[in-house]
Amino acid sequence: MTREGASELRCRAMPQMIAGTIRGGMGTSVPAQGPATGPTVIAGYGSGGEVTMGSADRADRPPAGARRAGYGVAIGFSAALLFVLNGWPGWQAVPFLTSSTDQVLWLVNLSLAAGIAANIVYLAYDPPWVKSLGDLATTGIGLVTAIRVWQVFPFAVSSGWSIAVRTLLVVTIAGSCIALVVQIVSLARWLTGHTPHGGHVRIGH
Repeated sequence: MTREGASELRCRAMPQMIAGTIRGGMGTSVPAQGPATGPTVIAGYGSGGEVTMGSADRADRPPAGARRAGYGVAIGFSAALLFVLNGWPGWQAVPFLTSSTDQVLWLVNLSLAAGIAANIVYLAYDPPWVKSLGDLATTGIGLVTAIRVWQVFPFAVSSGWSIAVRTLLVVTIAGSCIALVVQIVSLARWLTGHTPHGGHVRIGH
C-alpha cells in the first residue's frame, strides 16, 4: 500500500476513534430502560427489604443478563481506549493527533474513567433512577470533553477532514445536550414520584 493510501485509511478511521473516545464517558451501555409504555408502579418491598417494581417497568427494560453484558462490553471498550491512549502505543503514535492533545487528554481520561465507574455500578445495581443519575453524570463530563476538544482541536488533518470532524463534534455536543435534558426529566420524575403518561410511583408498606 502506498503512503498516500495508508494516510487516507488513517483519516477515514479518525471520526470513529474520536466518537468512541468521547462516548466512553457518556453512558456507553445497553440502556436500562426502553421507551415508556405505561406507568411504573412500585408495589412494595421484597423479603430482603428491596423495593420491587411492577410488571410495566420490567417489561420496558431488557433482561438483566443483556443489560449486564452491555455494561461489561462498555467497560472493556473504555478500558482499552484508556490503555491505548495512555499506555501502549500511546496517543503520540496516532498520526493525526498533535501536541495539543496534552491539553484535552486529562478530560478524555476522566470521561472514559467515569464511564467505567458508572458501568461497574450498573453491574451491581441498575434500577432506572440509578441509571438516570449515572448517565446524567457521565453525559455531563462527555459534554465538557467534547466542547474542550472543539476548542483545542488537536487534529492534524486536511480542510475537508477538519470540517467532517468539527461536524461530528457539533453532533456530539448537541446530542449530549438533548441527553442531559432527557436524563434530568427522567430523574426528576422518579424523585417526585411521577412517571410518563400520568402515572405515579407508589411505595407500599
